[in-house]
Amino acid sequence: SATPFKPAVNSATSATGTQFTKGEAVTVGQVTATLTTAKIGPVQLGNFTDENYSEQNYLIVTISIKNTSLTKRIEFRGWPDNDYFPNVSLRDEHGNQYKNIRFPLSTVTGDDGRKALAPGDTATAVVVFEKPIHAAKQLLLEAGGESIGDSAVRLRWRLQRKDWEGWGDDGGIAKEAEAAANAPSFSPVPAESASPESFDPSSVVIPPGEIASRTRTIESTNGKFSAEIIFVALHNETAYLKKITTQEIIEVPMNKIANRDRIWIRRVASEDKKKANH
Repeated sequence: SATPFKPAVNSATSATGTQFTKGEAVTVGQVTATLTTAKIGPVQLGNFTDENYSEQNYLIVTISIKNTSLTKRIEFRGWPDNDYFPNVSLRDEHGNQYKNIRFPLSTVTGDDGRKALAPGDTATAVVVFEKPIHAAKQLLLEAGGESIGDSAVRLRWRLQRKDWEGWGDDGGIAKEAEAAANAPSFSPVPAESASPESFDPSSVVIPPGEIASRTRTIESTNGKFSAEIIFVALHNETAYLKKITTQEIIEVPMNKIANRDRIWIRRVASEDKKKANH
């Protein structure tokens, strides 16, 4: 049978051993973390080319971080702070674990990711999980304190079903989900679908000795999106870039890339052309 989460006994450290609720601030040193919203629905995503929605509904949790220090800067590392070993977890009263969802080719709209916080500054973390089962009435969200500078602390929030803002199982936004299904996405280049006249980036061979000089973190023109990439090629004002995290080749129109990164891309492409002509 289901076992409700029991509030733990409070300890000397305000965050450790305590299960906080939605809207209640967790204090760790001179940082406060507040779980502000939890809802079920499609995730709004952004990338170099456009903004769209995920095809599926997920549990979307928003956490607000504030540096309350008067004199010290802090480095907020985001949740999760690692693509491979996420420092966040979610389970229900039945013992079901829900996977933290990442979107490697996109940025979750509203999520600040890593951010340096001056005294008084705030950051927002948007954490996405698989949608809980219908029978789940309680959820326990745990987040590693290393993201706010204290690896000895685990932050815990206990959510009741009413905290999901009364959204139905379909997220209450079927029209947005339908729009998401028709929205353009920022997808890898499918080499197998290329026509004989099209450019095939998979045919480009990068010598191992040149990988370091072709690696760079580039940004979008609006500064909202960034990605660490290896430059593959420039063809018809489209940059073909291999993402470090996924090793997939993506194509990005040059007018969507920040000017300083366009200059770098054109320089590397020009060097490639010179080598090809010799």
